[in-house]
Amino acid sequence: MRTLLLLAALTLLPTPADASCAYVGMTPVVLTRRDTKLPADGGVLVGYDYGNDEDGTHGGTDPSDVKWTATNGKATVALTRTQLAPGLSVYRPPATVTAFKLSGKTKEHGSYTHEAKTAPVQLAAPSPKAVSTSTSEGFRSTTTTTTVKLSAAPPAEAVAIIAYDSTGTAKMFSTLPDSHDKLLDIVIDTTGGHCGTPKPDGHGALSGKVTFAYVDAFGRLSAKSAPVTVK
Repeated sequence: MRTLLLLAALTLLPTPADASCAYVGMTPVVLTRRDTKLPADGGVLVGYDYGNDEDGTHGGTDPSDVKWTATNGKATVALTRTQLAPGLSVYRPPATVTAFKLSGKTKEHGSYTHEAKTAPVQLAAPSPKAVSTSTSEGFRSTTTTTTVKLSAAPPAEAVAIIAYDSTGTAKMFSTLPDSHDKLLDIVIDTTGGHCGTPKPDGHGALSGKVTFAYVDAFGRLSAKSAPVTVK
């Protein structure tokens, strides 16, 4: 009887695996990397990844809301932030600024030039043919994955895809690999898992009719796709 009581008590204790999950935070990441010559209608695109190298500079619960400093020589440059999706923002310089450096507390995040005039560029809209959500059961956890199936690969200029709910509110985004000319399936979201990962404020599950848009490295959006129903 004592053995049975002891075993029952042990089942009520927290599982040792829970303690094995080290804390992982959301770290801002500059997505304007390959081309530092900003077009007139573009800016510096900032997303996020997971880690603990936060440079001590992102604010609130949106890791793309950085408090970095932009300078041109000794002058401070006031960048205008536009949130494109939870965890994804573009920072645009004033039209009169031709160059600036972006720095955090501990490191530099890039040096950029800014063109006064450039021809507008319009990315092709995404062509989703299906959006599906699947759930897998693990030993101690459940993982939910949302996948977008496309009828055509994203344009070469696209660096991320954004998902919008039926009201037009951006709910999430996913970055694209550098080479994606054959990419037709995009895992746009994964939640749950044993340890789990934090999500930016405003991030939410997709349901009902949704639309998508691409964004290029300068924060310029494509037109939205036709609506598709999540299944």
